[in-house]
Amino acid sequence: MTAYAIYFSPTRTSERIARAIARGTGADEVIDVDLTHDARRVTLPASALAVIAIPVYGGHLPPLAAERLRGLQGSGTPAVAVVVYGNRAYENALTELAALAGAAGLNVIAAPRSSASTLTAPTVGLSPQAVPMPTTSPWPQSSAAESPASCKTQPAAGVPTR
Repeated sequence: MTAYAIYFSPTRTSERIARAIARGTGADEVIDVDLTHDARRVTLPASALAVIAIPVYGGHLPPLAAERLRGLQGSGTPAVAVVVYGNRAYENALTELAALAGAAGLNVIAAPRSSASTLTAPTVGLSPQAVPMPTTSPWPQSSAAESPASCKTQPAAGVPTR
């Protein structure tokens, strides 16, 4: 069996998830279809498996990813539709992905969601290696005088106390 790892992945997280699932099926061959940088027309045979992983932005699929998914054409090809989200809920993204996959002639047989650590990519196509990462914490370090044992708190004005 051939598995297609299909992904839109500006930070490469969805890419890694799609590849891992495709390899985990025991497929003889895994073919990458990267929709991150450009649209591609891909015909998927009924004998293959499509693993589609797309990140979630604000509870939805990114519009560019949805547009590029329209270049897929299956013929009842079984598909695993995966949404990858980080800081918040995936809301309607899984339903959107399953609908797009169905419209492309894919037969969604599984639709997991994956919670993953995310990295913000300011522009599509920026590799995680190019994103400057801080070498120090942006938060000030506490001194001994600011330790929890020495902190004194007071109730906010207007808040009743016992």
